[in-house]
Amino acid sequence: RRTADPQPHQVRPCEVSSSRVNAQPTFVMSKKGKGGTIAQLPVETHQGLETTPLVTAVATPICIESGEDASSDDKISDEMSYWERLKEVLSTVLVLGMVTFGDSSSQVAIIQDEVCVQRKWMSEETFMELFALSRALPGPLATQLVMATAITRAGAFGGLVALFIWVAPGAVVLTTIGVLVEAYMSPENLPLFLVGIPPATAALVFKAAYGFGVSLDKFGFGLAMLSCVGAVLVNGDYAIQPKASRFAYPIMLACGGILALFDATVCTNSIGSYPRAGELDTSITRYISLPVWVGAFLIQTWVVILLASILLVNVGDYANNPYLDLFESFFRIGSVTFGGGEDVLAMLETEMVPEFISSTRFFQGLGLAQALPGPLFNFCGFIGAVYKDVPGALVSLLAIFSPSYLFMLAALPLWARLRQIYWFKAILKGINAVAIGFIAAATIFLWERSVETAADAMIFVLAGGLSTYYNLPPPLVILVAVAMGAILNAASLGQIPYD
Repeated sequence: RRTADPQPHQVRPCEVSSSRVNAQPTFVMSKKGKGGTIAQLPVETHQGLETTPLVTAVATPICIESGEDASSDDKISDEMSYWERLKEVLSTVLVLGMVTFGDSSSQVAIIQDEVCVQRKWMSEETFMELFALSRALPGPLATQLVMATAITRAGAFGGLVALFIWVAPGAVVLTTIGVLVEAYMSPENLPLFLVGIPPATAALVFKAAYGFGVSLDKFGFGLAMLSCVGAVLVNGDYAIQPKASRFAYPIMLACGGILALFDATVCTNSIGSYPRAGELDTSITRYISLPVWVGAFLIQTWVVILLASILLVNVGDYANNPYLDLFESFFRIGSVTFGGGEDVLAMLETEMVPEFISSTRFFQGLGLAQALPGPLFNFCGFIGAVYKDVPGALVSLLAIFSPSYLFMLAALPLWARLRQIYWFKAILKGINAVAIGFIAAATIFLWERSVETAADAMIFVLAGGLSTYYNLPPPLVILVAVAMGAILNAASLGQIPYD
C-alpha cells in the first residue's frame, strides 16, 4: 500500500552544454535516507529526457555531465580535514611567493589564476568579492588578497601562515642586502650594477600610476588630481613640516570618501558611476570561526596599538627609542595605505628620508624590491635593515603588515553586511581614487630625485617603454636597466647633470 499520494512521472529536458553534445550524461536522483544520508538512485533516460519512477517520497532529480562535478559557487571539498586544507594553503602560497613579480595589478592576475583556475578554491564571482574587499581595506592589495583567500580556506591561522610565507622570500633577500649594502657599500661610490636601478624604478611607478588612472571615471579622476596636488604641496612647501603627511594623507582619504558619498547620494545627476550592492555570499565566511564581536574587538585592538605607539614616541622615556620610532612610522603607514604598495611611496619617502635612510639608499632598495617576488612592502624590511640591521628589519616588517592582518580578520565576518550598503561602496570608491592620486604624486618626486643625468633619462625612457608598451616583466626591466647603467657609466656616456 502506498502511504503517500502517487507522484506522476516527472519529465524535464536534460541540460547539456551545446559545446559538449557528444558527452554522455549521467543521470542521478538524490533521496533522503535514514539518518539524514543521501542515497543515489539510478534514473532511466530516453532521448535527452530523464524519467523519475514512482517513489514514496519526494526526490529531487539532478543532471550532471560525465567527468564533472555539479557546479557550485565554490568548489571546496567539505570532506577535507583542516590540516589538509592548511597544507594546501601552504603549498599554494609558497608558489605564489616565488613567482608573483610586478605591480599589484600583475600580482592579482597571477593570484586569480592560481586560486580560481589551477586550484579551483572558489568561483570567479567569489574571488571578485574578495578583491573588492581587499581593495577597500588599508594595506597592500595583493597581500590582502592572499590573506583573504587563505582565511576563507583555512581560517585565521591559515591566513597568518599564508602572510608569513608570502612575505618571506623577498623579505629575506632584501633584509640581507640591506645589512650588507650599509656595511660594505658607500652611497657616494656605488657599484656599477646599482646606478641604473633608480631611473628604472621611477619608470615602473609611472606605469602603475597610468594603469590605475585610466580606470577611473570623471569624478574619480578629479579626486585623484586633487589628491596628487595636495600630496605635492605637503612634500614641496617650506612652511609645511615633512611629518605633516601623517595627518594630511588620512585627511585627504577621508575627504575623498565624503565627496564621493555626496556625489552618489545627494547629487541628482552624479558625475561618477557607482556599483550597486551585491547579493549576500555566505561562502566568504565558510571556514572562518570568528563571530562579529571578535571583528569589532580586533578593530579596537588596532586603535589601541596605533594611539599607544603615537603617544609613546612623543612623550616619556621612549621618545628616542629607534625601534619604537620604526614601529610607529610603519604601523601608521600600513594603517592608512589603500591599494598597492605604489600608493605609499610618497608618504614612505617623506617619513623615511633622511631620518631612517638616505635618498640614494631609498631608491636602491625600491628598485631591488620591484625586481623581487612578493609584495612591494618588503621594501620596508630593507629600510629597517639599513637603519638597525636584522632587528630593525623584523620590527619594520611586523609593523607594516600587522594592520593588514587585523583589518582582514575583522572585515571578513562583517563584509557580508557592509557590502549590502550602497553608500558604503561609494565611500570606498572615493578613497581608492584619492589613493591613486598619491601614486601620481610619487612619480613626480621619483623623477626629480632619480633622474640626475642624461644617462639616467635614457634608462628611464628605455625602462618605461619596455614595461609599458612591450609588457616586459619588472625583473627583466630592472636587469636591462642595470646592464645599461653599467655600460653608460663605464663608458662615461650621458654624464652631463641636470641643473
